[in-house]
Amino acid sequence: MLRRVLIANRGEIARRIARTCERLGVEWVGVYSDADRAADHLRGAAATVAIGPGPATASYLRAEAMVEAALSAGCDAVHPGYGFLSENPAFARMVTAAGLIFIGPDADTIAAMGDKATAKRLMRAAGVPVVPGSVEAVEDPDSLARLAGICGYPLILKPVAGGGGKGMQVVERPDDLASAVQAAIRVARAAFGDGRLLVERYIQRPRHIEVQVFGDRHGNVVHLFERECSLQRRHQKIVEEAPAPHLSPATRDALLQAAVQGAQAIGYVGAGTFEFILGSDEAFHFLEVNTRLQVEHPVTGRSPASIWWNGNCASPPGRRCRWRSPRSGRTAMPSSAGSMPRTPTASSSQHPAAPSPCAGPTICGWMRRSTPPATCRRSTTRWWPSWWRTHPPGPRPSSGCAVASTAPGHLA
Repeated sequence: MLRRVLIANRGEIARRIARTCERLGVEWVGVYSDADRAADHLRGAAATVAIGPGPATASYLRAEAMVEAALSAGCDAVHPGYGFLSENPAFARMVTAAGLIFIGPDADTIAAMGDKATAKRLMRAAGVPVVPGSVEAVEDPDSLARLAGICGYPLILKPVAGGGGKGMQVVERPDDLASAVQAAIRVARAAFGDGRLLVERYIQRPRHIEVQVFGDRHGNVVHLFERECSLQRRHQKIVEEAPAPHLSPATRDALLQAAVQGAQAIGYVGAGTFEFILGSDEAFHFLEVNTRLQVEHPVTGRSPASIWWNGNCASPPGRRCRWRSPRSGRTAMPSSAGSMPRTPTASSSQHPAAPSPCAGPTICGWMRRSTPPATCRRSTTRWWPSWWRTHPPGPRPSSGCAVASTAPGHLA
C-alpha cells in the first residue's frame, strides 16, 4: 500500500482522489497556486505545497514544480487526476525518473494513445474494429484528396492530435473537400500544433458508447461495463448513463470484449476509457482511448452493474487484480465514497441507500434473479428506478441504472 500521494490537481477531481486516499488510510498532499490558497481541495491534506502564481501555465501545468513538491513532501506517488498534466507523457516520465510512482498508464501508452493514427493502427492490429478510412495521418491536401477518394463519401476529417471535436469537418460531396481540408488544417494547427488529418467514413446518427477498463502490471485487464454518452452538444458530453440502454446482449458482450482485448494488446495499466461509435445496425468502431480518470467516472462508480476498484487511487505496482468482470450475472463493488453527492431526486426517496459499505476490495454478488439491488447489504449505491421501469425482471440478475450529468456533482 502506498504511504503518501501527491495529488497534482485541484477542484472536484482532487477532492475525489483525496476521499479515496482517506478511506484507504493513505496520506495525501495537496498543491495550490496563489489563487487557491483557501481552496476546498486542500482541506484534510497531510501537507500542502505552493506551486506558483494563479495562471495554470505558471502553476498546475509546471511538471517540474509538481515533482519537486512530491519529493519535498515525502511522497512516494503522484496522481495526476484529469486535465492539466494527466495526459502528458513527459510528465509521467519525469515522475518515474525521480523515483516516484505515477498513478496511471505508462508514458509510452499515453503517448501512443494521444496520437489518433497510432492508436487506430494499434487497435486494428489487435483485432478491434476501427472506423473505415485511412490509418495514416497527412497534411498535404493532394494526399487527403486521394485518401478521400478511397474512403468514399460522406466522410469526416479528424485532426490526429485533436480532442473535443475541434477541427473535425464533415464532407458530404467531393466539391466541398478542398474548403473543408483548409478549415480543418487551420484549426488543427492553431489548437494542437499539428495539422495532420485522418480521413474516415462518416457514420450518420451514431451512438457514442464508452467502456471502462482497468489493468494491472501482470497483464490482467477487466472491464467495468459501459456508459452511454450519446447526448452531446458540439461533441461535448452532457449526460452519461450506465449501463447503456437498448443495447443487445450480443453487441454489449462484443463491445466489452473488444475494449479488454485492445487494453491487453497495449499493456494498459490503471483506469482508462475505450470509446466506440455505434451505428444504427449496432456495428461498432473504435474511436480513442482516454488514458486518465474522467469527469464521468462516478457514473460507473455509482452503477450497481459495475465493479469499482479502490486501487484506482492507491494500488501499488506489482499488485495483482484479484477480481474479474462477470460474464453471466452482475457483480458490484462499492464506488468511491462521496465521489458524487447523494443529491435527492424525485424518485430517490423510494429507493433508499443500502445500509452499509463493503470494507476493502471485496466483490459482492447480487441476489439471484431480479431482486431489487438495494437488498445487497454490502452496497453503498443509491438506486435509480428508470432502468427497472424500462427493463422488466428476467432470468438473469439485472443492473440498476446511474444517470448523471458530466458536470461534476450533478445527478439527473
